Amino acid sequence: MAAPKFFKIILDPKTDSLKIPPEFTKRYGRNLPNHVLLKVPTGSSMVVELVPSDGKTLILQKGWREFRERYSIGFGHFLVFEYNWKSEFNVSIFDKAGVEINYVHAEYKTGEKRKIIKTENQENTTQALQSEKNGVILALEGNFQTRVEMQSEVVSKKTSIAYQRAATFASAHIKPKKNPFHICIMHHSHVHGFKLDVPFSFARESLLCIGENSVSMVMNGKRWPVRCLVRNTRAFLSSGWGRFVKDNGIKIGDVCIFEEAERIIPPQWNVVVFPS
Repeated sequence: MAAPKFFKIILDPKTDSLKIPPEFTKRYGRNLPNHVLLKVPTGSSMVVELVPSDGKTLILQKGWREFRERYSIGFGHFLVFEYNWKSEFNVSIFDKAGVEINYVHAEYKTGEKRKIIKTENQENTTQALQSEKNGVILALEGNFQTRVEMQSEVVSKKTSIAYQRAATFASAHIKPKKNPFHICIMHHSHVHGFKLDVPFSFARESLLCIGENSVSMVMNGKRWPVRCLVRNTRAFLSSGWGRFVKDNGIKIGDVCIFEEAERIIPPQWNVVVFPS
């Protein structure tokens, strides 16, 4: 059976919810769980809550605002939702010009949000760039706005190339039905915060139970024990992840493939890193 689809044109970009067409709800609503994954073509996904509305349709609510902000969805954007029967919607996003957005660039920008901080000496045109999530400050001289845009373009281009290499590698060497995998862009919190969010669908398929799991990360023939916590509809790597990052020299902007290798105890994930 072909995957059912529906589309939405965004007319109110500031709303924190999105209404699913009543006819789609009528046909497929019984199969939809309380929470679904919205997955973009890069493989990145977010959990969003589904709540009933007026007895005729469902609304994407808790989590929708975060998804909308991550991909800068605004007025006139055109979204296509494809339901794959596994509590997931594949989402394609098109801007007002009808062109599909650059998902990698959007994910990187929201992972490293920046703000300008005024310095005490306004006569000296030095300003500071601070990541809202990591507190790292970078001093810049001169035309701040132009310099930041140039820096962002360079980083995004390198990361985009690394992601394309990772996607090509996965397509050629990994059989997803046999070995589930996901691709992740490394942000500051992943590299220096020593924690990595894992797509819930991947964790649910790969790990043995909800709660605390031990995962063996394998790279270049070596193994690292890492703890993976699965709670409700969220999963993330914690203890041991920092050591893995440090030992393998993983940096911000790098792209990693995580592939389930064997369903044993503890589960084994093969990791391939594509430097940016």
